[in-house]
Amino acid sequence: MNSGPFTANIAAGGNEARSHRVVLATLPEHWRIGATDIAVAMLAAGRAEQINTAMAAGRTAIVLADPTRLGPEEIERVVATARGKITVTVPLELAPRLATDALTSGTDATSWSIFDSVGQVERPDDLHHVLFEQLSAARLLLGGLERPSVLQRSNRHYVVSARGPQGTALTLTASVISNHRRHISVDLVATTQRFDIDLDLRVMATPIRLTRYDANGAVASWPVHQSGHRLVWADLATAIANRSEPAWTLRRTQEDLRLVRHLLGQRSDSER
Repeated sequence: MNSGPFTANIAAGGNEARSHRVVLATLPEHWRIGATDIAVAMLAAGRAEQINTAMAAGRTAIVLADPTRLGPEEIERVVATARGKITVTVPLELAPRLATDALTSGTDATSWSIFDSVGQVERPDDLHHVLFEQLSAARLLLGGLERPSVLQRSNRHYVVSARGPQGTALTLTASVISNHRRHISVDLVATTQRFDIDLDLRVMATPIRLTRYDANGAVASWPVHQSGHRLVWADLATAIANRSEPAWTLRRTQEDLRLVRHLLGQRSDSER
């Protein structure tokens, strides 16, 4: 069994390529940058045929730099084409950190009354991505989503409401703020406890600020200097070595990506 390091070919461009190269450089036991085992591809809308190209090249997996660029039909086609042949992974920041944090990993999804998340981004084309992050985190902590609807929407903000399977009231908002902030916060409230979650997305590996409040006072999560993208890449390497399915795949997140397109509509030409 090959336990790595595996080889990653960074096919995405711009800031996405730079950020993934930095992440891979921190995982030398798992990854090296070079040839063709793994492709990190910016799979733009209308380019789902890249999956066939990657499989023909003998690659083991693809990491999609920005899956919100794909429409629902493209996602279904990619998932169907890749099934049993190639792993398609999506990088997330918030949900992977919550999944591995000791304070939130064992929370009871039936106890929460309120899930309130606020996002701040620098550009309108980041709104689709931050909603994907919010939906993925909500699904992780609550076990699902029901009756999502848009209360307000413009090219610079949105307000979305939904319900959790146990009746949790969800409010997801985000706005474009010209102060160089990329940020997500979550307030998770129950009768006997509350979680305050805050994540700055501007600086790679900034620890998530996570505090639980209950009758005994406040408990803060231990600061871990590890980005969600790093957790996704490490999980992918382990999955390849064990011949198992990674946690953060296109197949497992396709419902949230479908909701992003349904709630916010297609990304404009300037966003693509």
